[in-house]
Amino acid sequence: MSSANLVFFRCPPETTRFYWNIPLMPGTKESIPRCGGRNDGNAIYMTNNTTLSGKPQLNRKINMSILLDLIKRKGPLSRADLSKQTGIRAASISAIVQQLIDEKLVIETGLGSSTGGRQPTLLELNPSGLYAVGIEVEEDGLNAVLVNFTSNTLAKTHRPLPDTRPGTVVEAIASAVEVLCSETRVPRDRLAGIGVALPGIVDMGTGRVLLSRPMGWHNMGLAEAVSDRLGTDVRVLNNALAGALAASNRQEDSQAARSLLFVLVQFLQPHPNGATSLGCGIVLDGRAYIGSGNRAGEIHVDVAHPLERARAIIGDDPPGTIEDLVASSLRNPGIYRPVWDAFAKDFAEVVSRGIDFLNPGKVIVGTDIPETDSLIGKMLRERAQSSYFRDRKAAMGLPGDFPPVPIEFMAMETETLAKGAIVPHLQELSLAPSLRKGVLL
Repeated sequence: MSSANLVFFRCPPETTRFYWNIPLMPGTKESIPRCGGRNDGNAIYMTNNTTLSGKPQLNRKINMSILLDLIKRKGPLSRADLSKQTGIRAASISAIVQQLIDEKLVIETGLGSSTGGRQPTLLELNPSGLYAVGIEVEEDGLNAVLVNFTSNTLAKTHRPLPDTRPGTVVEAIASAVEVLCSETRVPRDRLAGIGVALPGIVDMGTGRVLLSRPMGWHNMGLAEAVSDRLGTDVRVLNNALAGALAASNRQEDSQAARSLLFVLVQFLQPHPNGATSLGCGIVLDGRAYIGSGNRAGEIHVDVAHPLERARAIIGDDPPGTIEDLVASSLRNPGIYRPVWDAFAKDFAEVVSRGIDFLNPGKVIVGTDIPETDSLIGKMLRERAQSSYFRDRKAAMGLPGDFPPVPIEFMAMETETLAKGAIVPHLQELSLAPSLRKGVLL
């Protein structure tokens, strides 16, 4: 972390009950380590010797972030539940909850079970509190989706792209947003932001696309261009990272899914050199990991596409498309098994190295062919779990049990990556809706 962006939260050890990793404000590149619970005595120390006191303004906003995130993850909850699970005083809970209700972010939804007194009023997120739009940009078109505050899809649309010039893409994004808002009658002032996912290396802090070979872009300020066009906060991220966030968000109640390796396999878009299109996204503690140079997950490994394998193994008259190859493989598994076994063997090398290096709680393979699990799943799991670390541990007789890392497949729907692009917005809104307004700026 560079000294210019270094920020500390100081929490007394006896009151540090939660640890959060929350993005800095738009335009910065690092993250703030954040602590919650009772925050008496907290302060933020910046490298320019500016101190923002934690009493009472900052404390209240941090506590608001904690409560909103807890309601999002575990709601519906009562005010007493919130106090018990956070350690925040009941009086503070009541005041903060009332502010969240006034801001239309939380609603009272009914009565809970009584433990002897009055039945408590339960709280949950207000689905119509805020909205966001997610967009996946590809070479020939874009998919867009509008979701509410609880991540439910309200509308989606597709826009073809006649070319990949930046101006063309920005106008297509603007058109998609306008159509979605019109169809759902969502006021533009309730649109919290737009997330855009595309293939390439992206600086998430500035929203610049540093390099995208499929789009033919180099150092393109996409976030600024879209924001200027629509007057809305815009975040841009790599498509594989969007897939990782979408996968993690689907399984956020699972602790293993908060630390996962996501591998995006796009059979329908092979590279010109005959390799399979692969991408990688990393989620640590429920948040995207991009590395100091925004290149985390850039694996740069060529795995021969199954069609190339079929031409080499089957010989005469192999299937011409991946759809035909899959259909033929399901009809005649004996003939085409060597094709998929060869692919699984090479692909397992990529996955096993990721397992060794990251030790994730789970590996999720996102693919545009729903039958992928049945075609390569068994061999992939067998070979990937025979990782270097596990083999060395067994050879040296090291104590302890190292259970295999679960490997799951996720069929990519048309809006999957678009919904993943929204996750950074929803995370920030859930964790710190008021911190965006003047506390750290």
